[in-house]
Amino acid sequence: MDVVIQTAAASVRVDDGRIRSFLTRLIDVCPAGDADSIGIRFVDEEGMRDANRSYRGIDRSTDVLSFPGEDMPAADGSHTLGDLMISVPTAQRQADERGHELERELQRLLIHGYLHLLGYDHDTDAGEMLDLERNLHERLLLEEPA
Repeated sequence: MDVVIQTAAASVRVDDGRIRSFLTRLIDVCPAGDADSIGIRFVDEEGMRDANRSYRGIDRSTDVLSFPGEDMPAADGSHTLGDLMISVPTAQRQADERGHELERELQRLLIHGYLHLLGYDHDTDAGEMLDLERNLHERLLLEEPA
């Protein structure tokens, strides 16, 4: 699957290679059907707040937003799973609160957003998404610091 990574703010720094590697492992473990691309956009607080206000009507930042792709393939036959938007400053704060590295928190948020793109919804299911998320954490996340 093609992974398109975009960084929307000069102050936001992520390791694209490690993100791609992690997403490849995630997709291998939890396939995305016939989708052939996924977009990841790393943003600052202001960018996330703007997006959350525009798309959800909530005037505050959040950690991750999921934008599912179209159900039907494009005219050229391509099919995007969708896009994820992640606030790096929020992820850093959450990593600090949880006592782990930023990379681990980004992986946690990628799993969560990816499952939403696959159609899971923890607000409406009977715990199915959270169970799968826990399983993926156990299988894929970096080890906790010693």
